[in-house]
Amino acid sequence: MDFGGSLIYNWVEVTKMGRLNLSELLIPAKERINFEDKIGLVLSGGGARGAYQIGVWKALKDCGIEIGGVYGTSVGALNSMAVAMDKFE
Repeated sequence: MDFGGSLIYNWVEVTKMGRLNLSELLIPAKERINFEDKIGLVLSGGGARGAYQIGVWKALKDCGIEIGGVYGTSVGALNSMAVAMDKFE
C-alpha cells in the first residue's frame, strides 16, 4: 500500500516557514494524490468492533478490493496498523 507522504512533507515545509496556512498545507497535497479508484477504510474504536474489523478487511482483500488508505481510532487504530502493514493472520 502506498500512502504517499505528501501531507507530511507539506506539514514539514510549512512549519519551517514559521507559520501555518491550511491552504498551503492541503492544496498542494491534494494536487499530487490521485484519489480515483481508491477506497479508504475507516475503523472505529470499541472492543467488539475491533474484533470484526479484521474479518471485514480479509473479506475486502479476498474480493480483490484494494485499500488506498486506512484510518482508525482506539482499537481501530491498532487494527489499521495491521492492515497498513498487511500483516494479520
